[in-house]
Amino acid sequence: MRHIKNEEAVSPVLGVILMVAITVIVATIIAVFMFGVGEPDEAPQAKLKFSANASDVSIKHEGGDALLLRECLITITDADDLTTIHGPNIALGAAGSLTPGNRIVHPSSNQSTGDIIEIMIMDEPTGQLIANVQVVVK
Repeated sequence: MRHIKNEEAVSPVLGVILMVAITVIVATIIAVFMFGVGEPDEAPQAKLKFSANASDVSIKHEGGDALLLRECLITITDADDLTTIHGPNIALGAAGSLTPGNRIVHPSSNQSTGDIIEIMIMDEPTGQLIANVQVVVK
């Protein structure tokens, strides 16, 4: 007995499937480049010095990028019991930005000498942390 196989249609069907798969892959790659999927923006990099006393909290900019304060979420927390003292959008007076050599001061309340507070500054557009420090109230 002789078996006759008709395999003529297999090759064109596989060819069409491969062509569709390649087209989808190429279209996906082009879409990624066209819609600008890339590296996220970076938060400003700044060297900051923090200090606190019973009447205020001070942040001094010692170098690096200027911080646009309207784009920063600044939170002051009691480090002992994790209660929020001020934040996340504390009012910093008329200061629009914090540039190297400048200082901003925020009035503090309910703080005693020896208390430990935590100051967190986050860049809102990127969601990246700029600073998170603990300061002893003097």
